Amino acid sequence: EKDIMTRRPRDPNQGFFTRGMIWRIIYQGTTIGLISLAAYLIGLHDGKQAGLEDPEVLGRTMAFAVLGFSQLLHVRNLHSNKHSSFRTSVFSNLALLGAIFMSALLLLGVLLIPSVSNIFGVMPMDNLHWLYVGALSLVPIAVVELVKLMRLNHTKDEY
Repeated sequence: EKDIMTRRPRDPNQGFFTRGMIWRIIYQGTTIGLISLAAYLIGLHDGKQAGLEDPEVLGRTMAFAVLGFSQLLHVRNLHSNKHSSFRTSVFSNLALLGAIFMSALLLLGVLLIPSVSNIFGVMPMDNLHWLYVGALSLVPIAVVELVKLMRLNHTKDEY
């Protein structure tokens, strides 16, 4: 954050888990948990509709994909507690960008390489289910940006 050096120092007696930190862990974790559950339920429903022998596999695959991709996208939300993630360039931290890219490749490898997907108990998804995964994975960005816009993402004890 560009203004970090102009802020007053953190109270040395203050613990790491401030009220704001606890609030962020709760609402952001709940958001990611709910979208992962939604992905599982969509996959389970569609797996049953398609007559899959084990419809839970599609649900598990979608939940795994949403959990993984939403976490990778959510990293951008954590750059600042006050300012929008869209105010900074995605190239401002090349090491982080590289880590996200490599993690996404590994996640895609698990989802797309048959021998690896068998080990993880996931299955190939069609385009519609990939669309669901993409849309659900973007939800945490929207939620956190909305909370930042409403100025509810941090507390006075943090800055």
